[in-house]
Amino acid sequence: MRRRMDEHSPDPAEPTVPEDAERFDGPDIVEYAQSQRLGPPARLELLIATCDLVEERFHAGGETHRLLRPGAVHVDAEEARPVLTGERPDAESGPAVEQLLSDVSRLTDTVPYLAPELIDGGLGSGDARGDVYALAVIGFEMLTGRTPRALGPVTIDDVTRIVPEETAARLGAIDRRFRGLLDSIFDAAIDRDPARRPASAGAFARELREALERGALPGVRGARPQPGGWGRRAILLGASAVVLVVATAVMFWSVAQVRQARYDTQRARTARAEADAERDRARSGAEQAERKTAAAQAARAAADRDRVAERQRRALAEAARTAAESMRDVAFVSGTVWGLTGAPGETGTLPPSAPGGGAFRANAGAAIVPGELETLVEAERERRAELEERLQVTERTTEEARAEVRSLRDRAARAEHRAAQAQTDLRAQRRETEAAAEAMRRERARVEELSRELNVLRREVAAVEDPRSRAAAESRAAVVAALDEFLVAGLLRGATARAPYGRTTRTSLDEAAGQLVGAFPRDPLVEAIIALRLARSYLRIGLPDAARPLVQRAVAVRREVLGASHADVGAAMDVLVDVDVEAGVLAKAEATARELLDLRRRTLGDEHHDVATSMERLAEVQRARGALERAGRMLEEAISLRRQFDGDEHPATLDVVETLAALWAEQGRYDEAEQLYVMTLDIRRRVHDAEDPRLRDTLAQLAGFLLSRGRYEEAGDLYAELVATQQRAMPPRHWRIADAMSGLGAAFAYQDRFDEAEPLLLEAFAILWETDDAPESSRRVAIERAAVLYARMGDGAQAARWSALLP
Repeated sequence: MRRRMDEHSPDPAEPTVPEDAERFDGPDIVEYAQSQRLGPPARLELLIATCDLVEERFHAGGETHRLLRPGAVHVDAEEARPVLTGERPDAESGPAVEQLLSDVSRLTDTVPYLAPELIDGGLGSGDARGDVYALAVIGFEMLTGRTPRALGPVTIDDVTRIVPEETAARLGAIDRRFRGLLDSIFDAAIDRDPARRPASAGAFARELREALERGALPGVRGARPQPGGWGRRAILLGASAVVLVVATAVMFWSVAQVRQARYDTQRARTARAEADAERDRARSGAEQAERKTAAAQAARAAADRDRVAERQRRALAEAARTAAESMRDVAFVSGTVWGLTGAPGETGTLPPSAPGGGAFRANAGAAIVPGELETLVEAERERRAELEERLQVTERTTEEARAEVRSLRDRAARAEHRAAQAQTDLRAQRRETEAAAEAMRRERARVEELSRELNVLRREVAAVEDPRSRAAAESRAAVVAALDEFLVAGLLRGATARAPYGRTTRTSLDEAAGQLVGAFPRDPLVEAIIALRLARSYLRIGLPDAARPLVQRAVAVRREVLGASHADVGAAMDVLVDVDVEAGVLAKAEATARELLDLRRRTLGDEHHDVATSMERLAEVQRARGALERAGRMLEEAISLRRQFDGDEHPATLDVVETLAALWAEQGRYDEAEQLYVMTLDIRRRVHDAEDPRLRDTLAQLAGFLLSRGRYEEAGDLYAELVATQQRAMPPRHWRIADAMSGLGAAFAYQDRFDEAEPLLLEAFAILWETDDAPESSRRVAIERAAVLYARMGDGAQAARWSALLP
């Protein structure tokens, strides 16, 4: 940062004050808003007035301030108006960089409000949008009590990394009351891309006014007045008790409502089941009745057929009887005629010599036999009586079936009516259940709000105890933060990860650690910060045992000066976890990480970003110990908190999801791990730039996962995309490009595409070997992949030579 800022400021000079700037010793704008306990609308009005003042003094005339911060804007308490009092760099000669860097208080006060383009390009670059960024950060701090990028005590390298690269927190994610239009306005104003910001302070003020006029803050209450001393503590404790009682009562009421809703729902389901059973029985009876009706109809049809056949037989018998009687009459007439003509003894017959006489007698005798005809008629009469009886039985059966059908239909209608009534009751019960659930959700939200207020009250009560000593200690800690970079720059300059420190560096560290104890009797926090820096330096050269007493000393000093619940104590304990992990004392590291999580839950509440970070830290240690199930549950809980704070698509949430995916892959839950990787990659592609480093990391992780699962073609596609992206974003022959080339070569090798794989793997190894900061793990993997390539090619001698390079 020094080099880039100096390139744009070749003529350091004393900061200049514009001729029209006022001299005023009142509180700065953030202190004024906090001391007056202004509500969000009043704070926004004060910010709008400040934007109008910057527009009038600078932007309207084509000038820019470039060093806006709370210390440059004070408030006249009598008139409640903002006053510009801070210095700004001269437009022609550039900012007084050396003076700024030499003044610790101005450095720590100004850096969080500098726009990314001013940090990257120097204070002489940029336009009015840089002032808009600073005004938005000031307004963000007025509304939430923190800056979008919570830097804390930072080094120069931290600033150049965090501000230009890290995503700023959303206003609505910190306080849900500001979600919506106001959140969008502030998100655009603090965006890394200046093109998204308003063109000037006046444009920013107009957007804020429109948001207030459109009701962007409906029902936001102003802050309560601030009592002092023990009276304030008593009021806060009383308020805490009231809030706790109300929250408990609401919780019990919500539980009762939920139980009643569950009972009503179960009763409705039982009624519905009974109605369904009754409907099924009615339908079964109706089907049986229909089958009986069909059988009765079939029987009636058979009886009708029998009746028709009987009529035909009766007609035939009648015709036969008539014919017989006619033949007897003919025979009688013929006999009479033959008797009259002198043929005695032949009466009633025709002589055989008569034409047709013999044939007639034979046919008449065969067809007309009186005894057989009577028998036939009697049989037909019996059959007719039987058919009549069967017809009567069929008619009675049909009538009974019809009556049963009518009864079943009535029962089915009653069952349908009961089912419809049960359905209506079920819908009513469902509406009541949904209403109860909605009321429960509202009450739960209210309980959550009360819990957050209770946590705030707890912190305020803790801050009441000895506020002067705490304020003084925190002020000294802010001043000492500047010594951090100075110490490391002077003591450890030129060290790299690949070349271990020599005896001179270790001797210097030992001498500094020996001189540190008791060196700052009046400012023990100075000793704590330097002890932590020396401990981190010991960790960099692989000496955790030498770092442990320094970290323990820092934790003890901070607990004694700042109190056991201070955030800096947790930061020192976090370093102690690193020491234990590096030393391989994983059980002790897990105990310290769990203690840190309990401390932050106790002081910050269950819903806080630092609590989620501590959960992730504990999960890392548990994973290192092999407790994958416990680590997975802890990561799932951390993801739930991250989604609640930052949303499903925030980079911090996606980072934890990727960690959980890697853990599930270790457990053999490959399908679930792949789903998480694919989901994360889709979200990053949608919300991040194509060359965002986090998107490239996700590509690398998913590609490596698919390669390990034997899905070489899919892995090759991802590695090819990763190589192209790395080449656009990274310097030539960077080790990350070589890492991606190595993965692509391995994917080709496993597909037996040797002509494509060999040059990629050899080039990747050459880059990794000549790059000082390349990780040893990447070099080892590249060697292993080259050995696999030649083994698959059948060149055993070459594969053995590559395997011999492995440590």
